[in-house]
Amino acid sequence: MTGVDLKDYPFIAGTAAASFAASGTQSGAVTLYGLQLVALQMPSAWNSADLTMLASADGSTYGDLYDETGTEHTITAGTGAYSNFIYLTPSDYAGIYYLKVRSGASGSAVTQTAARSITLVVRPV
Repeated sequence: MTGVDLKDYPFIAGTAAASFAASGTQSGAVTLYGLQLVALQMPSAWNSADLTMLASADGSTYGDLYDETGTEHTITAGTGAYSNFIYLTPSDYAGIYYLKVRSGASGSAVTQTAARSITLVVRPV
């Protein structure tokens, strides 16, 4: 999609990578400004763990992502993951400018034994 402004084509999805270092428990930051998260594509190898998120409005202060009932937002990744494609509810991510993906929950993060990358599927807001 080089040279294509996704805002001109609201029906086209793009991708971004949430990359984990070897021995890491959370990805680097992904900028979602102007984009909405709609799905995830898991890597072909994944140390079994659900996913949780950290969000930020300014790109420097991150907090755990909770829903309106005070429950940590959790995505079931599946055992081993094996390239699972996970459709999300886009409105759950409305207004998030910066995002990090965590392997496991805030109180029990799971170390990934090798470098991993989760593909984030996004669309323009």
